[in-house]
Amino acid sequence: MSLNLDKGQEIINLHIDIMFVNKIPFLVCKSDGVVNHLKSHFLPSRSKSNICKKLKLVSGMYHRRGFKIGVVYADNEFDFDEVKSSFQSSTWEICAKGEHVPIVERSVRTIKDRCRPMCHSIPFVAYTKLMTVHLVISATKWLNSFPCHQMGSLNLSPANILEGKGDIDLNVKRVPFGTYVLAYIGTKNNMSVRSVPAISLSESNKSGGNFLCLF
Repeated sequence: MSLNLDKGQEIINLHIDIMFVNKIPFLVCKSDGVVNHLKSHFLPSRSKSNICKKLKLVSGMYHRRGFKIGVVYADNEFDFDEVKSSFQSSTWEICAKGEHVPIVERSVRTIKDRCRPMCHSIPFVAYTKLMTVHLVISATKWLNSFPCHQMGSLNLSPANILEGKGDIDLNVKRVPFGTYVLAYIGTKNNMSVRSVPAISLSESNKSGGNFLCLF
């Protein structure tokens, strides 16, 4: 089954919420239907301006791929006209005080379930803010990298559909999150150091490159 992204006829719904990992806020967006894409955006703060900025990025991402967002489901933290203006052509469904949006709440739990074993597989007892952000980015990336049962017979990953990324090349040698590495910094014709110690963060490209946290 192929997906025609040029017709712009596919209408999907979006479920959003604020997630905290080690007290750091993230905007989590989960779409349903044929896309079934999950996105985590780091928020410098929970201000309306920061939330709007990230929501506009999400809106543009779906628009560029030919999708229309019909309904946005959220809790009352998003019940402001300034925030709702990020999706002007969409209907907003705000749940009552003390209630939650089930689909995105489940996605939040899934992200944290993926982050937890990644933390316990490496020998650190504390994590910097930068490491925590890239931990969530890595977990979310792999959740989007493979097709899931909600997509039926469509043999494309959410990242392939919405981000235009090809299939994961499993032959590429990857450095997992949290790995201690020696990062090459260049060569000079003298006795200067050519590598520095660092910690691997999330992937920076499909060829095995990584963002690094230098000591």
